[in-house]
Amino acid sequence: FPSHDTSKYCFQGERPKSVIRSTRLGGCELVHPNQKPDELMVDIVADYASPYGVVLDPFMGSGSTGVAAVRTGRKFIGVEIDPKYFEIAKRRIQEELASAPLFDSIKEVQPELFPGGQ
Repeated sequence: FPSHDTSKYCFQGERPKSVIRSTRLGGCELVHPNQKPDELMVDIVADYASPYGVVLDPFMGSGSTGVAAVRTGRKFIGVEIDPKYFEIAKRRIQEELASAPLFDSIKEVQPELFPGGQ
């Protein structure tokens, strides 16, 4: 029988042993009843998704996980059954893509070319 404990595939190193705390979104910020704060999802995606992998969200809702994938430079696949929320998620992810830098500064990519931080 294969093991159903997938934690050895999901986590690099030890499994987390603490609770992740985050501020809750206010009523006027919500576009979906179960919407997660973008900053929380950025932390989770950055910590638990491979930098070269694909983030899958089969219940995309408002697209917070997709926004986090864009912010952390990961590929993303999202699925949402409700057309209203699909359009909201699509708009949010497109807006994030439009505001994301396409290239890192050469100073950030190859700092050795700039001795003394010039």
